[in-house]
Amino acid sequence: MRIGTTTNSQIVVLELDMSNEKLALEELRLLIGKPIIVDNKHALIEIKRIKEGLKKEFDSSPLILNNLKRLAFSRAGYLYLFSAKDTKDLSLEIANFDWKKVFEKDFSFRKKEGFCKGLKGVSERDIGGSIWDYMQSVGIKPKVNLLKAKTAIEAIKFNKTIIFLKKIWERENLELRRPIKRSGFHPTGVHPKIARACINISGKTTGKLIDPFCGSGGIIIESALLGFETYGTDCDEIMIEKSKKNLFDLGIKAKVKLGDAFKVRGKYDLVVTDPPYGKNCTLKSNYAKSIDKKNSSMLGINLFYIKFLEKIKENTSNIVMIFPSFADWKRIIKESGWNCDFSTKIYVHKSLSRIILRIKKAMP
Repeated sequence: MRIGTTTNSQIVVLELDMSNEKLALEELRLLIGKPIIVDNKHALIEIKRIKEGLKKEFDSSPLILNNLKRLAFSRAGYLYLFSAKDTKDLSLEIANFDWKKVFEKDFSFRKKEGFCKGLKGVSERDIGGSIWDYMQSVGIKPKVNLLKAKTAIEAIKFNKTIIFLKKIWERENLELRRPIKRSGFHPTGVHPKIARACINISGKTTGKLIDPFCGSGGIIIESALLGFETYGTDCDEIMIEKSKKNLFDLGIKAKVKLGDAFKVRGKYDLVVTDPPYGKNCTLKSNYAKSIDKKNSSMLGINLFYIKFLEKIKENTSNIVMIFPSFADWKRIIKESGWNCDFSTKIYVHKSLSRIILRIKKAMP
């Protein structure tokens, strides 16, 4: 496949987090665009130019950069610069490229480890030196910065060719917000990468979002950081206090209160939630207690979810919900009158996997 750009489009390449390729691609499709091709842990996407409000260069596009910053299952984003068939073709491509178009302040070059076998016989120093020489020949005074260059050039092997890229975004370190790092810790807390991806695959980027089982706040933290008007409820007072503490520590604003998930009031653009299950959780709502007294088995969990989904119809048309793999989620969705149009499994440990579902109201 010949890769190139036109006056009306720009090629963007995303390095995927392959811990769940399905989630990564769904996020991209909804926030950036549907990939043209996926190869070597990277996805190539053609971005159409929007005439109004954008500068000439696409790396200055607020729309692209803002949406890139939302991604959870992509590690980095790049602008496609040019491609080379082999090392013999490389010098010509470097010489013909307009470096003034992409150069900012300083630069670095690296062959991505494990991704660029096509340049095995040529060192990073040699290629970086060639780029330096051609920058100087067109009047640029290049300065090398190997740690954090504004013009970070990388090369990868992609679809049987070598492509050169400029990094425009790198995912923040989401590990800094993982449950064990929160002062209001709870072992069932949702990892920020999972929470953020669940919000992203809804396809919504603004509006009112509620987590009726907010627990220690994993989902509502990411929701508020993404700019949603965020609400959280939980029937456990201790969990509400943990949630409030975690929000305070991060300087995040969200409306959190003690409440029963079966008594949510008001309309919301989106519900994203991870209801309780397992040995470390308790089902404390009035409805859950009535089930648990009679049935603490998988049957009780199924009924609990069915009744919740029936009730939450009054509040929203859009839900992204996390189920334990042992729940009969197909039956739950069908009997509660919803439709599922996306699902994926996340491995947790040998006795538990989670199923992430995007569900919408069934048509009458």
